[in-house]
Amino acid sequence: MSIDITVFNDIYIRYWKKVYVICYHYTGSREDAEEMTQDVFLSVWKRRQELQFTESPENYLTKAARYQVLNYYRTQSNKQHFIQNLPVGETDNSTEETILFRELNSNIQQYTSELPHQSGKVFLLRQHADHTNKEIAETLNISEKAVDYHVSYIKKFFKAKLSNFISGIF
Repeated sequence: MSIDITVFNDIYIRYWKKVYVICYHYTGSREDAEEMTQDVFLSVWKRRQELQFTESPENYLTKAARYQVLNYYRTQSNKQHFIQNLPVGETDNSTEETILFRELNSNIQQYTSELPHQSGKVFLLRQHADHTNKEIAETLNISEKAVDYHVSYIKKFFKAKLSNFISGIF
């Protein structure tokens, strides 16, 4: 079953605002929320030939909006965040610290992509969106206990992955 233009328009008219509200809620940016909403519906339109709703369009679009938010944080440039947190001071080794900081950041980004899918989502929501475990559980439709498990796993994962980097510094 493919989605024709009439069905697509009906779905868009009925659900665009809900998708927008979800995206805006998690980003706080109207422009980003509008763009993400467009991306959700563009994806539906591009996949209209093979897309079959196994659930209601509302449930599908709600999940799609949440994934769009996760992708937003995944691809969001962390440059300003890290620039704001760069150590500033009158030290002779500030260049070395900056290089080490960038290398550490690069390692974290690389290792983040190696995390299992759900753990990666938890990490991004926790670190970049600054969500609580309860908010993460609600966003991902999992229990808080599952979020606790993922957080514990992530800590062990990064500790193991970064141990060589950290020992090389000292």
